[in-house]
Amino acid sequence: MTATEPLLPRARLTALLDQIPRHRLTVVTAGPGGGKSSAVRGWTRARPDHPVAWLTWADDATLIEEICQALDAPAGWTRSPGLAAELAAAVSRPTILVLDEVERIEPGTPGARLLEELCHHGGDDLHLVLISRSAMPFPIQRLRGLGHVFQVSAEHLAFTPAETRSLASIVLGSDDLAEEVHELTQGWPVAVRLTLSWLSGLPSSDRAQRIAATPLFDYLVEEVVKDEHEEFLRATARLPWFTYELCQAMGIAVSREELRALAAQHILITPCDQGYVVSSLVREFMGDAGRVPMAAR
Repeated sequence: MTATEPLLPRARLTALLDQIPRHRLTVVTAGPGGGKSSAVRGWTRARPDHPVAWLTWADDATLIEEICQALDAPAGWTRSPGLAAELAAAVSRPTILVLDEVERIEPGTPGARLLEELCHHGGDDLHLVLISRSAMPFPIQRLRGLGHVFQVSAEHLAFTPAETRSLASIVLGSDDLAEEVHELTQGWPVAVRLTLSWLSGLPSSDRAQRIAATPLFDYLVEEVVKDEHEEFLRATARLPWFTYELCQAMGIAVSREELRALAAQHILITPCDQGYVVSSLVREFMGDAGRVPMAAR
């Protein structure tokens, strides 16, 4: 529901993203529909005084060429080990370089190496914003230790209850169903927008009764729930909460790393005091067999 994006200024998120010019690298990670690109675009609209070059990954060769063009590489540049230093020298004013769909960049490729070198040797005027569904294609621990990394996660990007109420008022003309929408979607940006957009096409008198029939499940099937996750989700959706150890005891095949990665997306599962809990939306998706009272978070 991209048509509603400019209608809801997210001052909280804009203020958070004001950290971008203060760091060499900003990492924006969340699952599909997590509002990553929308958040950064919203920040660039709210802060037009910051020069921004926006790139979307196509292939490795094109990526390097586009980075060089965006940073005004000197004539005759070549793909040499010193390219990052040449590009850094060409940056004469604070510049923000945004790269979307970074999850498509393979580790160890020339494009990944150039981005890593720019983070380390790009100087204080170059600020990279890398948007991805998964981890970076190069190690960032050293940069993080030096204070050069600003991390934006799915938890930051999620709509707050107040933001859901505001958007509901804009789209539906009332925030009467905002609490139900937020409980169903857990603030997942695409889910909030799709649900409100769908409800706006219904008569006001029918909305409360049909909110659970939202087409979000189609989006889940197409974009989020992978075949390898379905058995795990069907088993854990029956539980009020679960941990890695409980999964192992029940014979549910999932690793600690997979749990952390899924929880970081804040779509399928979310952290709770006891461990993890399957989201309300996924419980609905999995059907009546998976619906149980959720543990207090």
